[in-house]
Amino acid sequence: MAQIDTIYFGNPIFDITMQDPEGEVQGRYNLESGLACLATPEQMPIYAEAWARADRITGAGGSALNMARAQMHANSSGKVMYFGCIGDDEFGRTLTTAVEESGIESRFQTTTEEPTGSCACVIVGVKRALCANIAAAKKFSMDHLNAHIADLARTKFLYTTGFFIDANAEAVKTIGEYATNNDKILGFNLSAPFVVMFMMDMVKETIKHSEYVFGNEDEASAFAEANSLDAADRVGAAKIIATMEKANMSRPRNVIITQGAEPTIVVTGKPGEEPTV
Repeated sequence: MAQIDTIYFGNPIFDITMQDPEGEVQGRYNLESGLACLATPEQMPIYAEAWARADRITGAGGSALNMARAQMHANSSGKVMYFGCIGDDEFGRTLTTAVEESGIESRFQTTTEEPTGSCACVIVGVKRALCANIAAAKKFSMDHLNAHIADLARTKFLYTTGFFIDANAEAVKTIGEYATNNDKILGFNLSAPFVVMFMMDMVKETIKHSEYVFGNEDEASAFAEANSLDAADRVGAAKIIATMEKANMSRPRNVIITQGAEPTIVVTGKPGEEPTV
């Protein structure tokens, strides 16, 4: 079997983007600019509203799938694989086509229990607010992962997200342990402040197996506050992440915090050592 550069695990999402120059939609659905949230029952009508818009823009999305497609765009001769769960519907078929056209080797699980996950992306000026209903993505099963676990031997790099913890925490734990036990390099994206705030135990468990941890300014600030630091101390948060428990001590951990137009923070370290900023 051919080698794979990176295998991604995530929540495949059908994106519906709409412009909201006055912020009316954002305000009506109580969305925070620059942040992502999981849809509440009160927010569910946003998808029909977005779909009905004549100016809507649609496409394949989801954090890990966006990364997989970006990697193929940057290196079209490379090999990328993607795992996730979709519904047996038009949105799922659209995602499958987009993935295949990108040259990605898909390992989609299909369910009839839920529709394909969708995300309303509301654009106000240069900022966006994301409201996701992950739906079918939460049906990703251990049976599906175990049926294809041999694929993981074909790559050196694995990548997953905090969002995927909400879909199947057991799968994320298994992926992390597989990385450690088989000397694979694991990348992990914190994904959103709510993941840091409400799923910290699994975040720490996944970081334990990770060589690369990614986050943005909001996620880093949430991590700082969760560890009794000032929200603005993102370097401090990155230092904590870099020196947290690590299952495979043969390599350091690299923490990459983006800050929009501000400089990106990169911290490298191991438990018990002074990290490099």
